Amino acid sequence: MLSTITDEDSGKTILFRARLHNSRQQGNKMLFCQLRQSLVSIQGLLELNEGKEGKPLVGANTMASSDDSRRWQVSKQMMKFCSAISLESLVLIEGTVQPVEKEVEATSIKNYEVHISKVTDEDH
Repeated sequence: MLSTITDEDSGKTILFRARLHNSRQQGNKMLFCQLRQSLVSIQGLLELNEGKEGKPLVGANTMASSDDSRRWQVSKQMMKFCSAISLESLVLIEGTVQPVEKEVEATSIKNYEVHISKVTDEDH
């Protein structure tokens, strides 16, 4: 599915499975991750926005809101959960495809990233 992302997907919400190839936290407000399906990879962005609309669903493996009518809330708890996922774990990601200002050098999809709203660690 990642290999089929085009300009038409910009702004759309997508759901896909991928391996967590790499992840790095930038400060305590942003987490970047490389998500890989076979040889295709894309950058994922998880950005702390606590205090905005939305309610996180706190579960053992799923950390996100289930109310589509509201903006997703990424809490400190969700950031902590995602930063602890082991590399090469299989994850289910829901997020919005967004164009990037500067090409992403570390992934095969260079002009887009996924702003993550839901993450499920399927290996645990």
